[in-house]
Amino acid sequence: MGGALGRPCFRPGAERVALIPVREGNGALEALREAREWEPPTLEQLEEALERCLGLPEARTGITTVDLWDALHLARCFECGERRLDRLTRMNRSGQVEPRSPCAACGWS
Repeated sequence: MGGALGRPCFRPGAERVALIPVREGNGALEALREAREWEPPTLEQLEEALERCLGLPEARTGITTVDLWDALHLARCFECGERRLDRLTRMNRSGQVEPRSPCAACGWS
């Protein structure tokens, strides 16, 4: 997912790639969701996308970040959601993938 998204962005020489999750709010996405033609992204998908992009060889010459505005609502678990967002914030700043810390409540790892 993330690798497929990030690789084409770096090839033309981009210095920065920002992963921005699709957000509801204009009515169109809500209608698609109601028709079961679209599902909002999950925090797991956002994490995987950033991890994959940061792991690309092309990412070493640029900056890859994920937009975390209002991302807490993507979390399915209240036990680990904030901790996972903190991890993504640190990854945004460092450009390095951090290890995941398992959650006993939801099994995330």
